[in-house]
Amino acid sequence: MRSAALPLFLPLCAALAPAQSYLHLPASSTPATNELSYWSEEPFMRPHTRLQVFYSATETGSAAFSANELALRFDGPIPKVGASGPFAIQRLKIQIGVTTVAQPASVFSANLSQPLTTVFDGPHSYWPDQGTFFPEAWGGLNGALAFPFAQPVPVVIPAGGWFVIDVTMDNNANDGRTHALLDAARANGGVVPGTATKAALGCGAGGPAPAEIFAEGVLAPGGALSLHGANLGAGAPIATALGASDVSYGTLPLPLRLPGTTCDLLVSIDLVVPQLADANGTLPQFSASTLLAVPPVPAFTSAVIHAQHVSFVPPLNAPWGVALSDKVTVALGALNPPDKGIWKVANPDASGVGVGRVFAADGLAVRIRMP
Repeated sequence: MRSAALPLFLPLCAALAPAQSYLHLPASSTPATNELSYWSEEPFMRPHTRLQVFYSATETGSAAFSANELALRFDGPIPKVGASGPFAIQRLKIQIGVTTVAQPASVFSANLSQPLTTVFDGPHSYWPDQGTFFPEAWGGLNGALAFPFAQPVPVVIPAGGWFVIDVTMDNNANDGRTHALLDAARANGGVVPGTATKAALGCGAGGPAPAEIFAEGVLAPGGALSLHGANLGAGAPIATALGASDVSYGTLPLPLRLPGTTCDLLVSIDLVVPQLADANGTLPQFSASTLLAVPPVPAFTSAVIHAQHVSFVPPLNAPWGVALSDKVTVALGALNPPDKGIWKVANPDASGVGVGRVFAADGLAVRIRMP
């Protein structure tokens, strides 16, 4: 026989159960009630990713809190496109913690002043964006974007420091054609990109075209630029010369022709970065060895860097045995204080590279559950 008191007892139990409370990040963008104005391809639109996001105490809503779950949401409204999922991730690792570093920048390890706490580490499956909710639900379909912790993690953000979320992902089955963009915010200010200008001509490294150098990436203090190249000789050792001048090298005027060749030294050799061309004679864009991190300090604002690849290809261009690329001149931009306390550093192509090629005043929409 069913007790008549049971219907009265259940609401009483619910009322006595501990209430959950939440922090919604970044607080200045009011993500608890609003769709944010930006999005992030990292991590779920990429096969391999390393991602760090940083929030000031203003953006977490509190300098001290305890967390027992982290939830993300997709960017909406957006049409459902691509496979329905679920997509498997071979390994997803999520860590949280704090750092005293005043300004995050492109080198992942330099952004951390102390070890983080791992809150998830293992294989994971998720369903992509299912359609046009506004805003999208926290945690996504079947809660696959919600990560409860095994135990609460206390967080105390130091003065001038940051709350950190660090994500490493390998072998995501989504090939990037299915919508899995995360909701995110972007601040005003932050990075002002600089410019990269190519000039002159390189000489041959044995192929049909002259050796070339390129510079792409975040051309500003705190960012990283990729000094990649082409037509450098299959498997050739490369010395990438960086110089403050393209007018003189010591007492020697530039350009300086190597006698008996059509090769010109175009930059002063103030710093050398060793690299190795692949079997096609290229240094692939954004590969680990090509990434040059620029410190996030004001002294580098508007700095000018000249760069040239020196390819070792004996016996070509005898007696020197080298080929010299054209020149690229990078004029760095600026790093200005943003109007929100948020930063994102990411390498969208690899999880094990120590330098991120994305550096911006961005922040994911995050819901932190507090016990």
